[in-house]
Amino acid sequence: MLQGYITNHRHTGYLEAAGFQDTHEVVFKIPVGPWASDKRLKMVGMFELWSLDENFEAYLMRGYTQALKRPADELRALLAKARQEINDPYHHTYVHL
Repeated sequence: MLQGYITNHRHTGYLEAAGFQDTHEVVFKIPVGPWASDKRLKMVGMFELWSLDENFEAYLMRGYTQALKRPADELRALLAKARQEINDPYHHTYVHL
């Protein structure tokens, strides 16, 4: 559970270590929420917000309860506050993929 995880800035190094040559990576900047001015990015942002909101608890529950030994109800209270924050239209957040 406490092992490292792959992030987008390491993929090229992993591929090169496996023997691939001439690798490059493209990082996409994805908005979280429908605030982007571009119509396509607005739709992508709405989906990203929905996905994050729907899956917040699933992403965090095991680590919070098993690794940190904290109660599930405490996480749910924190997630309620986090949901208020991510749904605030004044927060213009990006995810890098």
